Amino acid sequence: MEVDVNKAHTLEILLVEDNPADVFFIKRLLNTSGIDVSIVNSTRLSQATHLLNQREFDVILLDLGLPDSLGLDTLHKIKAVDIKAPIIVLTGLDDENLALAAVKEDAQDYLVKNKLDAENIKRAIKYSIERKKIQEIQKRHTRRFSILSLTTSTINSAEDIPSIYVAICESVKRLLNDATVITLEFTDNQRAQVMNGEWLKPYFDEIKRTSDIDLYEEIFLINENPQEVIDLYHDGKLHEVNGGIHELCSEKFPQEICSEIEKMLGINKTYAIGFSRNEKYYGGIIIFSNNVIGEEDLDIIEAISCQASLSIHRRTVENDLKISEKRYKSLFSNSPVPKWENDFSEIKKVINQHNLKTADEVRKFLTKNPNKISAWMRKIKVCDLNQAVLDLHRAESEEHLLNNLFSIFASENHENLIERFATIAEGKTKFDFEMDIFTMDSEKRQVLIRWAVAAGAEETLERVLLSVIDITETKKAERTLKRINEELEQKVQERTIDLANTNDLLKKELEERKRMEKALQESEAQFKLLFNKMTNGFALYEIILDNNMNPCDYKFVRINPAFEKLTGLSAENVIGKRASEVLPQTEEYWVQMYGKVALTGKSIEFENYYPELKKHFQVNAFCPKKGFFAIIFEDITFKKKAIQAIGASEERYRTLVEKSNALICEIDTHGKFVYVNSKYKEILGYEPKSLVGDYAYKICDISMQKEFSQKIKVTLQNFEP
Repeated sequence: MEVDVNKAHTLEILLVEDNPADVFFIKRLLNTSGIDVSIVNSTRLSQATHLLNQREFDVILLDLGLPDSLGLDTLHKIKAVDIKAPIIVLTGLDDENLALAAVKEDAQDYLVKNKLDAENIKRAIKYSIERKKIQEIQKRHTRRFSILSLTTSTINSAEDIPSIYVAICESVKRLLNDATVITLEFTDNQRAQVMNGEWLKPYFDEIKRTSDIDLYEEIFLINENPQEVIDLYHDGKLHEVNGGIHELCSEKFPQEICSEIEKMLGINKTYAIGFSRNEKYYGGIIIFSNNVIGEEDLDIIEAISCQASLSIHRRTVENDLKISEKRYKSLFSNSPVPKWENDFSEIKKVINQHNLKTADEVRKFLTKNPNKISAWMRKIKVCDLNQAVLDLHRAESEEHLLNNLFSIFASENHENLIERFATIAEGKTKFDFEMDIFTMDSEKRQVLIRWAVAAGAEETLERVLLSVIDITETKKAERTLKRINEELEQKVQERTIDLANTNDLLKKELEERKRMEKALQESEAQFKLLFNKMTNGFALYEIILDNNMNPCDYKFVRINPAFEKLTGLSAENVIGKRASEVLPQTEEYWVQMYGKVALTGKSIEFENYYPELKKHFQVNAFCPKKGFFAIIFEDITFKKKAIQAIGASEERYRTLVEKSNALICEIDTHGKFVYVNSKYKEILGYEPKSLVGDYAYKICDISMQKEFSQKIKVTLQNFEP
């Protein structure tokens, strides 16, 4: 509270003095000074500090020598209490030096008790109050500008944009003392992200516990309609939100809940200010305060907001520029087109130095001074080049190329170069020209060069992009085409019949193309028919992952009619459904196996029996795209049963042969034993294993072997399977 002793106001004075005579004398002087005063006397320091903690006083008259404290320590202990009242030290003649020391320690004045009168005590009180008032104003200004200076420095040196928001939040809280602050950052899609609002969560948790409403997730209106808040608070001014939290709150939450929040947080005033620059919005701050924000604090907050807007905008522009530069560098480096980035600023300077203002003047100068051409060429600085340039010139490295830079230009390029310098003198910023170059292995190539000045370098030419296209083969083709055209013109009469034949061929080719297109259409139709009519079942599934990104199920996406026929499952009943719904007995093993196919792309092939369908299937599973798998399968139940039946039949046949009393064998087309039964051992004494692989005639008498061999040969020739 500011006090003016010249206006009607009762001054609350705390007199800290233990001498009753001095107390009586000072009270009498004050009562006769013409000032309306209310005096409270304290005889001890402890009593004085207790009173200062209980109430405010306009002035403190302090004796430094008290029963419970002496000297400057008395002043220090009084100042330790958070007081705004000026302190006037009371002293005797013998301790005036101590009083002066007290003034240096922030006492406003001192009075010698033996020299007191009504006038000088009135004057001392008046001046002390005014000096204290000025000091407090200076302190407030110093504190505000210190916060502003520190915040500006912190914002400018912040590592990233979130750090800027934290700095703003902390600075506003320091400035206002009793306020709580949250910051709102707008993302790229102009959605709002609440920052530095963690302190709200305990209060919102209490609301959620009692009302089951989660305010922390969607409390603010900007989460639903950011443009509305932007339109209200984007002008960089601090606005009082008259409707309080309810004005900022989502329409989902009624007034009574918002009032409950304000009551819980002790909020009397709500303010908002936005950060914007060049019609782009970066967020803002919301301030919850117990008191009205004064003009001086308002100016500091708006200054901080302005600095934040500038800094965030600068960071955003810098980030965009870095991304753009990175993207450009990537495109430049990875371009298949040979590209140079050169500095032509010295060429610009030398043209100006020679006062060559027109293209003709440049042509005349360089024609007269041809030695200047190579000198000018050496003034061109290579800033960058990509891999395609090295490939074009067949250079081992950038250093290899630059060390031999001028050897890549053909000597007959002089006239071409003169024209290029003349074009630069005309002030053109983009043009194309052709010229000859050499590779590092001395092969001559013809190129088309597109010369373009980068944006922002039009005046200096310090950044020029050269895109090079190798047109050697094109030129060869052009020359060949020209020669062919000349030959055609000479033989036009002779080739009339050939042209007619060519037309016929073209017609046939056109007809053939139409036939092929028709065949393609028919092929596509046949493919579709094949898909629908194929006897193999086909199904496409999407794998389903759990929260840990592990396969937990799969879903039917598409099946063909054969699938329906083979499995008995209809598309109408399974498409869009999970396997666990359609086939509840599906084992976890199949989910994991098919999941591996869908996630790794590795195909598998297997046979399996499905108890739900009571069928055997041969299955081929593959991944058409990540997260999906397809299976092609056929019903091999009959085949399996046939194999089992054949196996049983073979076993019966083998038993019959082995039990037979006759000599039974199997001979291949070369006349060698493949199989003999056990009777060969019983009757002839041969081990069956020793005969397998040997010629059958060898078991006969030598005199009969040739005849036996011939009979076997005839029998095999006449054999019909």
